[in-house]
Amino acid sequence: MWGRQCSSILLSPADSPRTQEIFIWKDVPASEIETRRLYNFLEQRFNLTWLEHASIIKSDHSLWIRYRANFISIELDLDKEAATMKIKEQRKQSEYQLAVRAISPDFLSVRAPIMPIKANAAHYLLLSTQQHIPSFLFGLASKVLPGSSEFEILSRVRSSDNY
Repeated sequence: MWGRQCSSILLSPADSPRTQEIFIWKDVPASEIETRRLYNFLEQRFNLTWLEHASIIKSDHSLWIRYRANFISIELDLDKEAATMKIKEQRKQSEYQLAVRAISPDFLSVRAPIMPIKANAAHYLLLSTQQHIPSFLFGLASKVLPGSSEFEILSRVRSSDNY
């Protein structure tokens, strides 16, 4: 789910002021400019290369972009305040929550958070883990005494790495 995390409370994309407009619902696929905005977002965020060959089918509450076995579906919820986007490419399928801001009843701005919460959490975990690795390794190495069997094992492992 996309959103913003603050003090371990996940806020929905609609609550987050840090969103970007992807497209205007009523203008896709009728407007080439709005359709291109949607495609640019999908290409940049998800690295989808097949969109230029895709076809678009739209109803009142759903939008489908298809090319062969690949597809993207964007479905508005009943109150039109959020949308669910599913991306299936090859054998991988992902699901994301999007925000919808009603400018007027017929004018819906479909929006995505600037940074997905999963990517943000993964980035934070990576950084915090990297900070602790040197002290962890130093702590382990300082407990091994030269001449002990553990030191001998570590020496063999290191020398076997240098084929």
